[in-house]
Amino acid sequence: MREVTMALKRICGSVSGWAFVLGMGMLFFLMRPALAQETTATRESLPEIYLQEYTIVGLEKVVLPEKERRVIFKKVPGRWVENRRIQQKFAPLQVFAFSRLKPTIVAPPEINRLSARVSYGSFNTLKADVLTQFRVRHVQPYIRLAYERSDGHLPGARMNGLRLRGGVEGQLWENNLVQVQLQVEQQNQGLWGTALPLDSLWEVNRQFLRGRLHWQQRWAERWLLDLNTGWMQESHQSFWNTRQRFLHGEMTLQYQWPQTTLFLMGRYETVQTDIRNSTRSTHAPVQTVRETLPAARVGLAHQFGLLAFRVGFHLQSTGGMDTSAQFQVWPQFEATMRLAPGLHLTGSFEAGYRLLQNRYFSEFLLPADFSTYAVTRVQQDWQLGLKYTPSAAFQMNYMLNYLDASNYPVVESLLRNGTGSATTPLWQYRYADQVRLIEHTFHLLGKMSARFRVEGWIMFRQTRLEGTFTDGQSVVEKDVPYLPDLEAWVDARWQLWRETYFHLSTRFVGERFDDLNNTDPLKPYVLINAQIRANLGRHFLMILRGENLLNQTYDLWRTMEAAPIRGSFTLGIRF
Repeated sequence: MREVTMALKRICGSVSGWAFVLGMGMLFFLMRPALAQETTATRESLPEIYLQEYTIVGLEKVVLPEKERRVIFKKVPGRWVENRRIQQKFAPLQVFAFSRLKPTIVAPPEINRLSARVSYGSFNTLKADVLTQFRVRHVQPYIRLAYERSDGHLPGARMNGLRLRGGVEGQLWENNLVQVQLQVEQQNQGLWGTALPLDSLWEVNRQFLRGRLHWQQRWAERWLLDLNTGWMQESHQSFWNTRQRFLHGEMTLQYQWPQTTLFLMGRYETVQTDIRNSTRSTHAPVQTVRETLPAARVGLAHQFGLLAFRVGFHLQSTGGMDTSAQFQVWPQFEATMRLAPGLHLTGSFEAGYRLLQNRYFSEFLLPADFSTYAVTRVQQDWQLGLKYTPSAAFQMNYMLNYLDASNYPVVESLLRNGTGSATTPLWQYRYADQVRLIEHTFHLLGKMSARFRVEGWIMFRQTRLEGTFTDGQSVVEKDVPYLPDLEAWVDARWQLWRETYFHLSTRFVGERFDDLNNTDPLKPYVLINAQIRANLGRHFLMILRGENLLNQTYDLWRTMEAAPIRGSFTLGIRF
């Protein structure tokens, strides 16, 4: 028993560092599941998280006391996975640690927390943020309120917004974990409309509501039930008055043996988009587009030796549950293999229908026309990765992604002859007959010393677009708009002294096109940002940040110029 206890202590001490590597891996590999972790001491250094049980390589399955389980679980940083493509991917539980559920609480459960930040910067930009977290018996509520306002870097580009996020997570009874989240946002965004008439209309009033429930329940030793459901509504009031409601529910039942997992999943999602093409009359006719996508999946995950895989079949229908619905079966596969100590190969294949919500596109294209919203069909989505980790101080990764899809949404500006660089951007989504994307991503992480680390990425991208669109425009073998052929990032962080850090970030974005026919190229640019962060004792924080330090002039799209050099100063307090 003493050897088991010592092994647990060593594992717990390494969870935070390895979890950080896992989180960064998912972020930099297009939000894909993390690869298996290795050390020279054991074949796998991280424990599996099966809700409240930990399977430790080389040891028997150990069920820790409740207090120790909570402490270990809350040491894993992260939050709920919000990218829909991750939610639909399954990774072998025996290999991919922390593959499904991520805690949202930002501090260990035994620590109550209250923090607040206020920052002021260029263009009369003011931000305020308050976060509180506390514990009530076996559950932990948290609330975060944020406010932001700015005059913007262009005339008419004013913005103000309010965001409220809250939730609770914890145990309701034995062998379960529940997470509930609520998010409310209200934002008014100016649209740089001074170069056009009727500029009072060029503003987006945006409301966003979202709720989510995630529940995991284990019965006996082998049965696990995972329920994930949510609702979302987003409204844009601008040139097009658009409201989109998205509802999804997913239930997964797993039966687990020591080396094998059998799973059965059912999923239902529906999207309704309401468009009123009038900015002046609330009585204008409303066009409604509704898409429903029920699905079922059955599969098997198995691990033997140095190879682990997951294989299954996906049944989908684009016509809902009607008798005229067309059902189709798609194969899916995912595997990982240890080639040598510290060297792993992973691959996956996925196909099927996807509902891409307007929020997926509208983060920077707010006033867009979604009247042609439709389901996208993915014929092939391949991924091949190679990860080399000779030591904890060095990591190198390569990822190849190939996507072949039909009815794929691409965006194009409607104001091809706008006057001036401050013209309001209006967008229309068009669905291409065929889109192919190939991406090569290289990632390098090096910890040069205890005080200095550097991380870099480079992505080469090839895109091809074909289609005949509703306006008669025919496009053959063109690049997809707004996707650059080359992107690169380099991030470096120095610990100047005990509680002061300097962070330097450099990003390069290559040439991309502003239109379907590739007649309007956007020039490449380099963006350099820097930040100094100082912890002033236990309770105070100071951040000084500068962006676009080279003061480069470049276009985010053809009719909008990016912000020049700017800075901000932040003060924070925490308890």
